[in-house]
Amino acid sequence: MILDKVLNFQPDPIEHSISEKDCILYSLGIALGMDPVDPD
Repeated sequence: MILDKVLNFQPDPIEHSISEKDCILYSLGIALGMDPVDPD
């Protein structure tokens, strides 16, 4: 293993996008839609 090559490695940029559906699924996954005052 060449240490200089490993330490100076620059990965290619990763492009991604987030849609409205992704936000909705995330919020449901963390239980954002639950009633915060419900004791159960």
